[in-house]
Amino acid sequence: MVTITGYSTREGVGGKQSLFLHVESDLIPKSSKTSGRTYFVTRKAKVLAAIDEELAQQLIGHTLPGNITKQEVDPFEVTDYHSGETKMLHHRNVYVSAAS
Repeated sequence: MVTITGYSTREGVGGKQSLFLHVESDLIPKSSKTSGRTYFVTRKAKVLAAIDEELAQQLIGHTLPGNITKQEVDPFEVTDYHSGETKMLHHRNVYVSAAS
């Protein structure tokens, strides 16, 4: 299950607005490579949605069946808006519905 935590809009090709739901996974246990300790993380993704902002606002807090998986992609550069640090990523998080 994933939880809808928010939404955002972006201007696409030709000035058309697109709405994206922000989804977050349940807690996932991970093990530290250095200390061996277990800690928990969540994965986050954005999903294109064909709905308006009013409905998107109402959906915040609702859950959807499925999970978020890590998908390998061609390397791309991202910049941390808080620190200004730039790094290369080789994956992205993708929502996979339970119906897929």
